[in-house]
Amino acid sequence: MSEFFEEYSKIPGINAHSAVLLCGGEENLVDIAATFAATGDQKIEELSKALSDADLKRITIIVHALKSAAALLGANDLSTEAKTIEVIARSGNLEMVRDKVPSFLDDFEAYVYAVMDVVARFSDVDPEASKAKQNAVSAMNSLEKGAEKNTVLIGHGQSFLISALEKELLSGGFSVKLIDPERDSIKKYENNTAAFILYLGEYQYRGTELLKKLAVICEGKRRLLFLIGSKAEVHNILSQISLSSISGIFLKPLDTKSFVKKVITGIETYSRKRIFVVDDDEIYLTGLSDWLGKKYRVETLSSGAAALEAIQESRPDLIMLDYEMPGLSGPEVLRVLKDEETTRDIPVIFLTGTDDKESMVRVMSYHPTDYILKTKGAADILRTIDSFFEEAKKHKEEMEAADNDNDLDTMAEIPIGKQENGDFVLPPFFGGFLNDSFEKEGKKK
Repeated sequence: MSEFFEEYSKIPGINAHSAVLLCGGEENLVDIAATFAATGDQKIEELSKALSDADLKRITIIVHALKSAAALLGANDLSTEAKTIEVIARSGNLEMVRDKVPSFLDDFEAYVYAVMDVVARFSDVDPEASKAKQNAVSAMNSLEKGAEKNTVLIGHGQSFLISALEKELLSGGFSVKLIDPERDSIKKYENNTAAFILYLGEYQYRGTELLKKLAVICEGKRRLLFLIGSKAEVHNILSQISLSSISGIFLKPLDTKSFVKKVITGIETYSRKRIFVVDDDEIYLTGLSDWLGKKYRVETLSSGAAALEAIQESRPDLIMLDYEMPGLSGPEVLRVLKDEETTRDIPVIFLTGTDDKESMVRVMSYHPTDYILKTKGAADILRTIDSFFEEAKKHKEEMEAADNDNDLDTMAEIPIGKQENGDFVLPPFFGGFLNDSFEKEGKKK
């Protein structure tokens, strides 16, 4: 185990092995712990204010989120404290809540600063890094739907090599837009292009607006950027833009077939299933983004209102929705989605931190597609999402098969003797099937 793990294990009340298991690995634990450290002071302030305002609903929501976050990070005693306060707050006993919260805040603060210290001393993760990562993920997912295979090939002049590369990309299933760095702007391609390919040559890019804009668009791998050129040409570009903007460097002479295969591999992430994760807890958002982001396109949203706005702009394949949130709660968001014809069939899985029978009945009364307990670890949650998409795919295939059977049944009802100008009258979609049958019969004879 790493030095980070050894030091994290020394924090009082921590089960580091459980944390690694639930977070899906030590690397994820570091990332989630960094987010926890970065948001801890804010949570303390929010809970203190809610207590001062005697806002039991807000207290319930905050400790509910902290209960799940603490369990995820292996702080089991802290999680139990939060759960106790949540139960009391739900019962409406303000006096008992006022009695319990101060000691919980002391324990929570001590844990936050202990985690902050370990993160600062024994990991390479800046406590603000996770927030930046979430912003990068959101920016990446601003790619317009259907633009996953759009590429922009930037090159000066119409050389044979550029034409050959264009042809190979087209044969690989990509759409290609050729632009000249001397005349064209790339700004309009920012949200409808997954990959930019910069073919270097005699043209000097130093100080050009195109290169500056390209660096901004692709910074942090928001979009893929591939460089093709000689060592000197590539070196010139690297002296002007950050390496973090670049997804791949290919030296001339270029094997176009090999290059396109690598572009397909790099761009694969944009064709993944798209999931909106909606939760006001940044810690849990970081966890889900880490776990699911390896296999799916994940966009994180911190409120119900933000989710509804995002859904209007771009339809996801699945929404994972926190049941309890300030402002618009999970059930309220689901109700809005069900009321709109364009969104009512989007699958919604509730995220909940409470697993008692009464709570489960209440959650399922809103008829979501499913629910997931926040106390589940990374492996269990990923298995649940994988199973959901596998079942959805199977259901779609069964529906398509049933539609095909219905088409054939319709054909069987057409009177054999019905003719027009000496030919049988058949629906257009049946012609190919019929011709194939005649060909097979002819071969048999």
